[in-house]
Amino acid sequence: ADYLPGQTPKSGSSINLMIDVKDVAMAEKLFAALQTGGQVVMPLQETGFSPATGQVIDRFGVEWQIVTDVSE
Repeated sequence: ADYLPGQTPKSGSSINLMIDVKDVAMAEKLFAALQTGGQVVMPLQETGFSPATGQVIDRFGVEWQIVTDVSE
């Protein structure tokens, strides 16, 4: 996945995993679990393309993006 504007890739952070979920409740659950002992990069929030998306670095240094699908 792409880096957010203003982010600079760091050595060892070239992998950024994205989880695409079907509902906001699941996004909140996953985000809460991943942020435990980690660092929030972008809080879980509504965007123009998703009702809940966010980015977090877990306690092991792995970057994650959580994206919720838009209901059709």
